[in-house]
Amino acid sequence: EDCWHKNYSGAPTDGSAWIRDGVSEQRVVRGGSWANRYDRARSSYRSLDSSFSHFNSNGFRIALSNLWSSTPIIQAGNSSPSIPMPVGNVSPTPKQTSSKQSTSSVSLDPYECITAQVDDRGNVTTYSVKPPGGKYVEQGLNLPSGALPLEMVVIPACTFTMGSPEYEAERGSREGPQRQVRVKAFLMGRYEVTQAQYEGVMGTNPAYFKGFNRPVDSVSWDDAQEFICRLNAMTRKRYRLPTEAEWEYGARSRTTTPFSYGATITPEVANYDRNYPYGNAPKGEYRGQTLENLSH
Repeated sequence: EDCWHKNYSGAPTDGSAWIRDGVSEQRVVRGGSWANRYDRARSSYRSLDSSFSHFNSNGFRIALSNLWSSTPIIQAGNSSPSIPMPVGNVSPTPKQTSSKQSTSSVSLDPYECITAQVDDRGNVTTYSVKPPGGKYVEQGLNLPSGALPLEMVVIPACTFTMGSPEYEAERGSREGPQRQVRVKAFLMGRYEVTQAQYEGVMGTNPAYFKGFNRPVDSVSWDDAQEFICRLNAMTRKRYRLPTEAEWEYGARSRTTTPFSYGATITPEVANYDRNYPYGNAPKGEYRGQTLENLSH
């Protein structure tokens, strides 16, 4: 959602989008892709693009506004041990009274996911977790059989350290200075918006790499805003793009390592140009395209 600024000097610390004094035609881009090296998959990496650019390496993820009037603040690093998980699969949540939670707008269901830890040599350990926050499944879309539903997972309120330390490999000045940021509770898309979901709202599929459960690609920031506008009209909810602070908090999953999985990444946990390993990790397969999202 944020406009581009060259670093975090003067940035808000309440988790809101930083629009003021930025370049409105240039928007923050977060996360790596099949076409990028490992460094763009780091939790703190940030770059920019024009709001109207279309590339087959660009997709987007959506957020849903805060639904709770009061949520505990979790101090990162001062609570239970972190559980590295994919973006959005983050724990502590508002108090639960049953296996199915309700808010004024949505009903939350428990779910299970597979995640991993990666050591500094690229050894991967996978395991299953049941994030206590739950997920919301949007019922307002007409999707084809076999298409993944639009799932939104709880991201709890938290104060965390945003940005990268100066000693982190491959970091740039645009990732600092580090600062404490407080993020309110919200929901984040479990996956990037898929082609089936995009077509169900927009009536068209612009993706270069076709597959209805693959992320929609070749979309601009302007296209994402139009998708969200139409989605909100269909569902009568307040979907939006995540702010930059929300995105990094979700990506970090309460970790302080370069990646939420640990010190490095491998082909087993991320889709990137594996000809360029990070740290001591080995080289791997370069797939050269997007992949289908998996139901787990």
